[in-house]
Amino acid sequence: MGVSATHIQHNRQNRDLLEGARKLGYAAEVVPQNTGGEDHYCGYCTMGCSAAAKKGPTETWLADAAKAGAVFVEGFKADKVTFTTRGRERIATGVEGTWTSREAYLSRGQKGEGITRKVVIKAQKVIISCGTLNSPLLLLRSGLQNWHIGRNLHIHPVLFGAAVFDEDIRPWEGSALTAVVKEFENLDGRGHGAKIETTVTMPPLFLPIFPWRSGLDYKLFCAKLSAMTSYIAVTRDRDSGRVYPDPVDGRIRVAYTPSAFDRRSAVEAMIASAKIAYVAGAKEFHVSYADMPPFCRSEQEKKDPDEEGINNPELQKWITQFRQQSPLDIEKAGYASAHQMGTCRMASTASKGVVGPECQVWGTQGLYIMDASIFPSASGVNPMITNMAIADWASRNLSETMRAQGKA
Repeated sequence: MGVSATHIQHNRQNRDLLEGARKLGYAAEVVPQNTGGEDHYCGYCTMGCSAAAKKGPTETWLADAAKAGAVFVEGFKADKVTFTTRGRERIATGVEGTWTSREAYLSRGQKGEGITRKVVIKAQKVIISCGTLNSPLLLLRSGLQNWHIGRNLHIHPVLFGAAVFDEDIRPWEGSALTAVVKEFENLDGRGHGAKIETTVTMPPLFLPIFPWRSGLDYKLFCAKLSAMTSYIAVTRDRDSGRVYPDPVDGRIRVAYTPSAFDRRSAVEAMIASAKIAYVAGAKEFHVSYADMPPFCRSEQEKKDPDEEGINNPELQKWITQFRQQSPLDIEKAGYASAHQMGTCRMASTASKGVVGPECQVWGTQGLYIMDASIFPSASGVNPMITNMAIADWASRNLSETMRAQGKA
């Protein structure tokens, strides 16, 4: 993957984050990028890297698998894992599902156009990697009944902030996340809190998370986007939710509400974000909470900046008002989910989780899960590399086991 911090080019909002943290004495650091060990600054990677320079699985592992002879089936939906039984033991034998030709979802023709086929795949081992939301539902459709399936959902709930400046910034350009403030990641002494980062500010991804107060107010806010920088409080959630199938049609249903504890963590990180924005010279600071008006510097303070720094009375009054509303009313807060984890958690016994230490599903033989759903708790950081490391480790172990058994 070529992960390093050597070739990073920070955009304005990431520079502000690092410089503001330095001025305020907050712990902060550069976030290494997976750019293959090369300079990379295409500007719009969040919408898909046109240069394929972001070395994720599509440019690394999947390419290697294709070269090694792996077969990919586009348009396949796994309906269930098939089993044979040996006493009380369930042995995975393959997967049944539905294949749909691409005309059904790429064509502009009539609805229903395309071909569907039932497909049965026989296999010595079955590895599920459907993601935190879908992996537990596949297990349930396959007849597994462990109580923990679908529970223990962690999502890193994210609260948003936006700082407005006088100058044009174009924050949608450049790498979205190259710096992080870690000062508030352990607010309870047990590893729970929130990191402060910046995020992509593509209009359809960033603007809708902020509250609607009136048509004019929202239009004026949107018109300031080119002069904004973004802030997000990425919360390592202590408390969890669950996913389950809709009782009517089986689609994913999510039951999750950020707890009062986790909402307080986000508020503290967002207050620190406002301080960082203030020392960077921002004239306004908005949060994705409907009952909290934006902080606005007075005209006099903008013309003649005081020397009080973050002790400025206007800023401190705004901070006090915001902190008094903690924990936030969840119905008035604009939250997003950065990552999903934990719905098939790994544990030492079936009474505590869904998979064992080798990623094999408890109560089965030959059925494995290798994705973020097996995390025992929220990671507290972007889970991509952890996820890839688990898959690499578990798949190598499985390969060695199959070779020893003469099955590979």
